[in-house]
Amino acid sequence: MPENWQSELSQFDEAYKGTEPAKSGGGPIPDGTYQAKIESVVLKRAKSQAPMIAWTLKIVGGNREFLDRTIWKNSVIQENTLAFIKKDLELFGIKMMQFSKIQAYLPRLAGRVVELRKVTDGEYSNIYLNQVVSRPAAPAEAAPKEEMAEEKTGEEDESIPF
Repeated sequence: MPENWQSELSQFDEAYKGTEPAKSGGGPIPDGTYQAKIESVVLKRAKSQAPMIAWTLKIVGGNREFLDRTIWKNSVIQENTLAFIKKDLELFGIKMMQFSKIQAYLPRLAGRVVELRKVTDGEYSNIYLNQVVSRPAAPAEAAPKEEMAEEKTGEEDESIPF
């Protein structure tokens, strides 16, 4: 017999009446530049079973319509992708002598804010990490260019001892 949810959910009846529908649909996030907080960075297996770095990022700055939306960046680990992976890691001051030790560094990236650029080419989208941001810019009407430059950190962040 199906569970009767009506009595438990009745507590939300009044709040639901006064709630405006979300303006942002579940559609794709358009190409552009966003500030995003890193929720997690983990090693996983791609569909091909190759190892990959899976980034989960939440938009925290930029167009208000896309705030709190999630963007995923997957970097399959192959010899021809190592230069791109190294660029992303060095953005955070991670300079490893042995790539095999990467798993120890990835969890330390959670909570950091980055500026990223989403670019779609045909059916594929790429996420490029541009720079580490010390604090997110105000949503929508971002700060003037002079202010924005002051909000960004240098190439390396000394708060992570690598």
